[in-house]
Amino acid sequence: MTRSAKSLVVAPDAARRIAAAARWLEAHGPDAEVLVLAASQQAADELVRAATSASGARFGVQRMTLGRLAALLAVPALTSEGRAPASQLSLTAVAARATHLALQQGRLPHLGRVARRPGFATALARTLGELRMSGIEPDALRPLGRATRDLAELSEAAQRELDALAVADRARAFAAARAAAA
Repeated sequence: MTRSAKSLVVAPDAARRIAAAARWLEAHGPDAEVLVLAASQQAADELVRAATSASGARFGVQRMTLGRLAALLAVPALTSEGRAPASQLSLTAVAARATHLALQQGRLPHLGRVARRPGFATALARTLGELRMSGIEPDALRPLGRATRDLAELSEAAQRELDALAVADRARAFAAARAAAA
């Protein structure tokens, strides 16, 4: 197996980045075991297809997204905790339930009116996901203002729901994957 030097390619256009990735893949033999990580499965497939059409048959290439790799690495740890990874649809449902419960209990004084609007649960699920992936805890949100106090309440309520359902959001799955990779 040949190994190419590590490099970081930064380019303003996709064509240059894809060309660099194709050169990297071509530097490995047609029977080398390589892992192609891409932003989407389609992007990984297209890169490997282009390299194969240029150099002939190729085997031993695994193609996946970073999210899929993290999920595969996280499965043993999540299973040992009795948890399953949650889909985005599941996370939206958890956000909707957390919002409903918080509204019933009168715990959303600032966001109460918008929390009843269509699309709120989807936006909340994405926002909570970004906050958790960034390592921002609910306690860090409380001192920032009225809206963020409500957001902290929703974050805690969503976490209680995730725990009750024994599912893991993306942040928990990525943490388990990092631990497995280490």
